[in-house]
Amino acid sequence: MIEFHGGNVHEAERFVAKAVEITPNSIIFLADFAAILRTLERIPEAIIACRKILSLDRKHSDTWYRLGCFLEDSGDLDASIEAFREVIKLRPEFLAAHLNLGVALKEIGDLEAAEAAYRHAIELDPDEASAYYNLGILLHINGDNAAAENAFKLALGLEPGKLDTQYNLGLAIFDQDRAGEAVEVYEAALVQAPLHADLRNNLGLAYQELGELGRAIECFGKAIAIDPAHGEAHFNRAIIHLLRGQLEEGWDEYDYRWDTPNQTLPTYQLPRWLGEDLVGKHIAVFDEQGPGDVVMFARCLADLVACAGEVSVKVEPRLVSLFQRSFSDCKVSSATTTDGSLSPVEADYVVPIGSLPRYFRRTEQSFRVVAKPYLKVDPSAVDHWRQRLAEIGEPPYVGISWRGGATEKERKRRVMELGDWTPILSRRGATFINLQYGDRTTEISSLNSNHGIALHDWEGAVVDLYDFAAQIEALDLVVSVANTTVHFAGALLKPVWTLVPAQPSWRWQLERSDSPWYPTMRILRQNWEEPWSSVLNRLSIDFDEWLDSFDGSSSN
Repeated sequence: MIEFHGGNVHEAERFVAKAVEITPNSIIFLADFAAILRTLERIPEAIIACRKILSLDRKHSDTWYRLGCFLEDSGDLDASIEAFREVIKLRPEFLAAHLNLGVALKEIGDLEAAEAAYRHAIELDPDEASAYYNLGILLHINGDNAAAENAFKLALGLEPGKLDTQYNLGLAIFDQDRAGEAVEVYEAALVQAPLHADLRNNLGLAYQELGELGRAIECFGKAIAIDPAHGEAHFNRAIIHLLRGQLEEGWDEYDYRWDTPNQTLPTYQLPRWLGEDLVGKHIAVFDEQGPGDVVMFARCLADLVACAGEVSVKVEPRLVSLFQRSFSDCKVSSATTTDGSLSPVEADYVVPIGSLPRYFRRTEQSFRVVAKPYLKVDPSAVDHWRQRLAEIGEPPYVGISWRGGATEKERKRRVMELGDWTPILSRRGATFINLQYGDRTTEISSLNSNHGIALHDWEGAVVDLYDFAAQIEALDLVVSVANTTVHFAGALLKPVWTLVPAQPSWRWQLERSDSPWYPTMRILRQNWEEPWSSVLNRLSIDFDEWLDSFDGSSSN
């Protein structure tokens, strides 16, 4: 297959087209014509030329390969895959066909078959660096980061210094919680590509993971200087600002979260509110992130109501009844319809709930002490839980939760073993209640059989969020790893002890033992390299003091 470049390609196209017209069954002329058409980006015509060749010779493997490439260019991946498989039937040793087949299979999501294609390519040529590189990409997508790391290292052994391979090797190492080694890989790559914004951003994330926030924010700043529209770098810098308590700087860049992977701004076809005057205007707030964050950001709704003509709030179905009672001056409804699509909105503006603090919580002073809880539940629902609690034991009633995190990395930081809680749960004089989401029957039974400790649990109690709030309201104390539970407890103004990992979320800032969001919250922090069991041992001393001071006056 010939390639044409430069200004002569159009002249060549006219010449070869004439040759095809004169000898329409010439495979050589048709192949050259297809090559020229691809150079001219006239892919549909190039495909027609290839199919003409195959009508003349079904076993023309080179044409099957070209057809597969052209179909891949056109986005017809299924047909492309068929073409590459035809090549492999005719010429099993055709290396490029195996590689391109793997790429197309990955694109349609058939990762198992794609991996097999790459491994076939490696068997054909163990010195083909691109086969190891593509295999590494696939393994990383599958979460097999150790195998991906090995594949990238093999690729680099064949093509030392290949920038894309170094970049992805750093990702695979970082995702194995080896941030220090990732820093080394990224720093080496930046020597040859100092203006690579993504590398700068990833280096910043690695430094952040190591707790070196000054270096991290410097890296994000350099990434932004290289690419001012780099959404991830802006957002990552916002997180560090918020973590440090630099609220104005943090909130001003927090909206860049919509320019990061896996974040999609709902398309309501209405103007986004960016701080305009809302007198006489109707603004619709829509939820985002998890229910805990929605509850946290909802503290700003009262501020919005005070300056707007009308406020609608769209939340996930599990929060509707709780928010309807809690925010009666807002029109609360479900964000989605029964088929999962966005429910219609009629308003002058829309705003994501996570953007409200940018306008209402720019300083520490703006977190005014809340005299009353801003989450509210029906007293009869609370009485129901008080009766259930009274039936199982004496006060104080203490709710616990020991797992959190939406991502694998977060779960590693915020997941404890229930058995680690024995220093607290073994204390006499308190009744302990399970507040952990999900089926924890096995863990709770194991706790009872191994330690003789009762942790009371009601099936389904943590599924309905209105009932969950009522249950928390009936308790005397909540002790939990940082998760949705602590947001509910804080918004209800219940005493809550929040266990925060050594690498904290921005929500809990650094070092402080209180939270500006929740005046009744106490934060207990894990030290670097300290297991959760040690934190709970320390906590047990404070818990003893709390038990000694509990006289029942605050009990429900």
